[in-house]
Amino acid sequence: MLLLMAGLSFLLPTLHPYKVERFLATAFPFVLLAATSCASRLAHGTPLRFRRFVGAALCAAAALGIAVVARDADLPGRLARDYRLYSADAAFRRPLDWIATAAAGSRRLGLVGSFSELSENLIRCRLAQRGGIGGSAGPEVTPPLTRFPRELPAAAVRARLDDWRREGRPDRIVALRLLPGSPLYAGADYQTYNAWQLAAIDGLAADPTLRVAARQRFADTQLEILVFTPAR
Repeated sequence: MLLLMAGLSFLLPTLHPYKVERFLATAFPFVLLAATSCASRLAHGTPLRFRRFVGAALCAAAALGIAVVARDADLPGRLARDYRLYSADAAFRRPLDWIATAAAGSRRLGLVGSFSELSENLIRCRLAQRGGIGGSAGPEVTPPLTRFPRELPAAAVRARLDDWRREGRPDRIVALRLLPGSPLYAGADYQTYNAWQLAAIDGLAADPTLRVAARQRFADTQLEILVFTPAR
């Protein structure tokens, strides 16, 4: 069972469309447990007179390995590197706050165009913070739009958007359009995982049942945010 779980923990992140190293973190506990189980079986399979010697040698080797790794590990330096790697530029604070303000009064909010630096979960967190500060519950964020191929025809994109709106019933939609002038726009992360949403934003803009209720461009982050509401 441990070997099966370890194998699945490597296989599933490999098959996942988002290739991120941290997804493999869940595999290592199973790998360690499987290795420990195999070592235990090996030790129990040795003759009794050698069992204590083998067990002591394995424990000593493990303790020595931990000591060597801990001595050479620069944990503060690694934490500082990882913090920069997984932290967004402070310039995105302004768009984040603008989104929270634009969402005020909405009961069900749709989000399109989120990306790593302004992820859907980050926006959800900010909306919850604003709701707590204001003393009222923030809007419920509808399920995200299902990913579709970037080369999908406009009519098919419109059909996907219609299905998404019908199922989620958002009364307001916030769309984040990263502009080509942004250094993030040409990055592999954005082009691989998020650029497909630009076609969805174009589809929303062309939908006669929607209107642009608000629009804001942020020059420092090369980001444009649009708020769509039903056309009445």
